[in-house]
Amino acid sequence: MGLLRIVHFEANEADAALVGAELRKSALECDLVHVRTPAELATALERPADIVLADSGRPPSRGLSALALAREKAPDVAFIFFSGTSDPAEVNDALVAGATDFVPKTHPAKLVLTIRRVVREARTQRDLANVRQELLHHAELLDLANDAIVISDAAGKISYWNRGAERLYGWSREEATDQEVHTLLKTGPPGELAAVLETLQASHHWEGQIEQVRRDGSAIVVSTGWTLQSEDANASLLQLSVDVTSRLAAEEALRRSEERYRHFVEEDLTGNLMMQPDGRIITCNPAFARIFGYDSIEEARAANFFALLHARSEGAELLAQLRPNESTERRELEMCDRHGYTVYVAAKFIGAFDPAGQLLEVKGYFFNDTKRKRLEQQLIQAQKMEGLGTLAGGIAHDFNNILAIILGYTTRLEEWKQHPEKMPEAIKVIRDAVARGASLVQQLLTSARQTEARLTPLDLNVLAHEFERMLSATFPKTIAFHLELQPGLPLAKADRSQIHQVLLNLCVNARDAIPHDGSITLTTGVAAGEELRHSFGGASAERYVFIAVTDTGTGISERVKPHIFEPFYTTKERGKGTGLGLSVVYGVVNNHRGFVQV
Repeated sequence: MGLLRIVHFEANEADAALVGAELRKSALECDLVHVRTPAELATALERPADIVLADSGRPPSRGLSALALAREKAPDVAFIFFSGTSDPAEVNDALVAGATDFVPKTHPAKLVLTIRRVVREARTQRDLANVRQELLHHAELLDLANDAIVISDAAGKISYWNRGAERLYGWSREEATDQEVHTLLKTGPPGELAAVLETLQASHHWEGQIEQVRRDGSAIVVSTGWTLQSEDANASLLQLSVDVTSRLAAEEALRRSEERYRHFVEEDLTGNLMMQPDGRIITCNPAFARIFGYDSIEEARAANFFALLHARSEGAELLAQLRPNESTERRELEMCDRHGYTVYVAAKFIGAFDPAGQLLEVKGYFFNDTKRKRLEQQLIQAQKMEGLGTLAGGIAHDFNNILAIILGYTTRLEEWKQHPEKMPEAIKVIRDAVARGASLVQQLLTSARQTEARLTPLDLNVLAHEFERMLSATFPKTIAFHLELQPGLPLAKADRSQIHQVLLNLCVNARDAIPHDGSITLTTGVAAGEELRHSFGGASAERYVFIAVTDTGTGISERVKPHIFEPFYTTKERGKGTGLGLSVVYGVVNNHRGFVQV
């Protein structure tokens, strides 16, 4: 359990001695601090404490006042009344007021048992809170993945829908949650879906390609991996999907192009020519003229073949490779037509030599492969945009294991409240599972090539002046701008373009909140890290520079305030706001390890 710091608020010296003796007898490792007055109690709580013991006192309001003081100074500290009374009314008043437990002085042996139990419970709750926070954090990371990640229950109702799913399918998380997943996405066709579900029930995992429909009615094909989280009949279904419609279309186009290529070769639609060793064209067929943009064979014969190459040195290389009774092939030769446009050809060259081995002429056969090459480039681009398609099925089993572990142990935590000794092991298993999940998410982000902001020294005062000039010229003249800038403001380490976007979003919101005449004020300054830590636990630096945007508009209601940073949440009329402005603000500031205060 470790060394505990216990603050004992007791005016009676004999009772204080009794508590000290009881704790020593129990061999409880603790630092017992005896205080007699509320002032001493307040001073003692300036340092972290695990337990506060107090007599309810006479009158009882003395003990309740001590409880209120402890809650003010250390809201999370466990508070146990060790009192000479066991009046049920006083006990009830104490517990209602926020006391952790109540032990009568007539049962001193129970005090140590209560202390041990309360400390265990408090530490368990802290560990649970930390685990929940980690889960929430990694859920946010999953939202950054390009894949659509969807979880549905045994009845098919959607319980999790990440931002990747919002981007892919078009429905927001709020709209999709509790919808039947295959009905919403029109997964099919029905016969194929039935076969997939049958395979899923038999092996608990399936991966492949299937048709679905976006919110706008457009049909797509997704590469997806489906995994049942357990063998239980009520198991949830995890789906990781990525849109491969463009890639499949490009592949089909490439296949058709290759088919045409075969027909061209079979039907002898290649461009043919005969030329002298210096590149002058002796003759050619219509296909050659068409490939290289000439209107006629006569026009092509007036050209020099080497002028169609990107460099004349390539012509010398081709000639050097020619041998008697042999052909030289180029499966992909980059050339130019008469207008300078790039043409890709598959080519074969055959040289005619005299008895002395001197090259007399060259025959060339060319197939125009430009369309296929362009489609191939489009396919490569489509595969790049697809990004994580090959990971969808590959990580499904890992996510299945992780989610099953977390779900199983979090369910058991509720059952193990009566067996606190099992809690630490369960929490360690959950934390290890979360760490593995974080590792998988990092792989997703790395594959998706997420980039961090480019942080450079930035003068917020200069930026504020620029904004004041820009917005004064663009915002309605009924809105006045004021600057309250701290002289000698330290430079911030920030990405200029991203902070510019943050200020723009805030000022646009301020403008929209001002119905008629009003003003917007930009304020800069320095805030102490110690002050910020009261509101933001992650404020680890000694000081922060800040810029504040204040307006005289209608303000934000208490009902709306908890939702303002949620993506797609907006109070504006349809078509006048996306609900992403403050979400972007929060994301950018958070990436800069800063804070947003409303």
